[in-house]
Amino acid sequence: STQSTGGTGPSSPSPWYLNYISFSQDWKGYYNVEPYDIPGVTPEQLELIIGGEACMWGEYVDNTNILSRTFPRATAVAERLWSSQKQRNTGDMQFRLDKHRCKHVCT
Repeated sequence: STQSTGGTGPSSPSPWYLNYISFSQDWKGYYNVEPYDIPGVTPEQLELIIGGEACMWGEYVDNTNILSRTFPRATAVAERLWSSQKQRNTGDMQFRLDKHRCKHVCT
């Protein structure tokens, strides 16, 4: 559903639930979501958007797998939210993810 009255910006049911069980490079599916593609929302209402979120529920997550469930999915979501709509190249994103992962693993 969307909201756009009373000072509340539009919202959309999040396509970014990180707890879904999947394999391979599923971060690409999260990365390819266009955050401004909200059905029924006008350009004026889109101007009210101030952020977004990636959700992680606890049914399948505990302290043994939280990092592997959130990275790189949350990183892909963050880049989509903070980057230009034109920045959509998963190959370029793969390079940035590799560098980011190395910072975590190599230090």
